[in-house]
Amino acid sequence: MDRHCGTHYITDCSSSPFSSFQTNSSGSSTVDGDGSNSSQSNTSFLLTRDPGAHGFQMAIELYVIGVLIVFGMIANAVSVVVLKRYRERRDSLFLLQALAVVDCLYLAAAWLRYPLKYLLKPSADADIYTDMQPTVFPILKTFQVQIVLFFYL
Repeated sequence: MDRHCGTHYITDCSSSPFSSFQTNSSGSSTVDGDGSNSSQSNTSFLLTRDPGAHGFQMAIELYVIGVLIVFGMIANAVSVVVLKRYRERRDSLFLLQALAVVDCLYLAAAWLRYPLKYLLKPSADADIYTDMQPTVFPILKTFQVQIVLFFYL
């Protein structure tokens, strides 16, 4: 059965940096004193080394990144509106508008990647968040490359 360690789908967790950790049915990591696994499970949870780190990661990804995404979308929309008011048609204004639009698209994809993880709960049949990540991650990276491209123009 395929499992995921971090954001990568793999069939064998022995090559993963989390190979000494195994998730049991309660979702907690268990490791013996010698580093060997104390239980085997086929559940598909994100493996973490420190259970306390999950709460910190959740606070950052849900609240901090969520607030930054909302403010970023608003600021980019205001930028597009303000830059459209100029009657002059300059290439620099067009590039700034395009940068603001691509940045909005990047923030929308980032919302699908980070805060949505904690808002969608997996059901018994399927995990919607995990199923959409193979599509969302490349889109996110594509918009990121476009933003960098606009800085070099």
